[in-house]
Order: sequence, then structure tokens, then C-alpha cells
Amino acid sequence: MIIVRFMSIVLLAALAVLLARLLWLNAAQIAAAPVSMVVEYAIVGAGMMLYWLVRWLIRRSHSGKQNLNWFETFSHELTHTVVSLLTFREVYSFNAGKQTGKISSSGGDFTLFLTSLAPYCLPIYTYFFLLFRPIIRDEFMWLIDVLIGASVGFHVVCFATQTRSYQTDINRYPLALSYTYIIAMLLFNTCVLIDALRPGSNVFYAFYHVLRDMIPLTL
Repeated sequence: MIIVRFMSIVLLAALAVLLARLLWLNAAQIAAAPVSMVVEYAIVGAGMMLYWLVRWLIRRSHSGKQNLNWFETFSHELTHTVVSLLTFREVYSFNAGKQTGKISSSGGDFTLFLTSLAPYCLPIYTYFFLLFRPIIRDEFMWLIDVLIGASVGFHVVCFATQTRSYQTDINRYPLALSYTYIIAMLLFNTCVLIDALRPGSNVFYAFYHVLRDMIPLTL
């Protein structure tokens, strides 16, 4: 078991390095692109800023702060649930409070690993909006991009506030394994987001392009 975990960490670390390099190349391409081609990224960035502003305003009231805490916990448990369903686990119960939450489900060790760490690296609302982006009319594209940016901003906040070593989701595995996986998947999802916003692309093409573009980096 120790050898398997060590090899898993090594492979995930190598994957993270490849994805970090791919992310750097994508960022360089965006920086060199004409302004007309980076409008979507600018709007997504504005959506992130807008969410952080709205969140700051909401948290100024006690009830707003408590409701926001509940929604962040709810989203955390919802991500567990979505990944449980995607990995064919049977969900028995779902509970989300203002500070803590829990779901109960069936399944083996590997699917439990994916389910446990999903909230820290999988922005489910971002993927929800990306799925609908290809069918949005051009005149309303800015709105879906703002929502995508807001969802990214939401995930950034949740990651910053919830990713702690005392979380049972994280410390039920060796911390090196958990954090290496989280970093690798965050890089992967960021690369998918960048590719999905390119003209003529969508989230399905983006998955394929990211996996395809990683191959030359391994040679």
C-alpha cells in the first residue's frame, strides 16, 4: 500500500508539472493574442471581481454571512454528491448546515478518494455554465461569461476557506497524496476552462484538446 501511494504521488506530481507547463503556454498565447480574441477572458475576470464584491457586501450583514456560509457548505456537499453519482456510488443521505455537512454513500476506495477530494478542485457551477455556453446567442454571451467568472470566483473563495489539513476529506489520505491530486486537478480544470473559452470551442472539445496537447509535452 505504501508503494502504491508513493507511486501515485509521483505520477500525480508529474501530471501537475505537465499541466502547469501547458497552462503557462496557454497564458502566453492569450497574452500575445489580439484584444478582440481575449474579450471573453476579460469578461470572465470581471465576473470574478463582481462576485468578490457582491460577497463582501453580503457578508456585511449577519444574516447574509450565515446564509452565504450555508450555501458554501451546501455547494461542498453537492460536489461530493455529483461526483458520487458520476462514479456510480449510491447516495444514502445528504446534509448541509451553516458550518458542517455530510453525505453518506456506497462505493470502493478509489471512488471514495475521487469523491472526498472533489470539492477542493472541481468547480461544478463553472462546468454547469460551460455546458450551456455553446447554445447561448452571441448577444448574450457576455452574460454567461460573467456567470462563469462569478462561479470561478466562488470556487476560489471556497478553496481558500475550506482547504485545510484538518478536513477529514483531506487527512483520511496521506497529505502529500491529497494535495498533489488537488493541485493536479485544479491545473487540469483551469486548462479546460481556458480552452473552452476559445472561439469555436466548448467544454467537450476542451477536454480533448487538453489531453491531446499534454502528449507532446511528455516527449
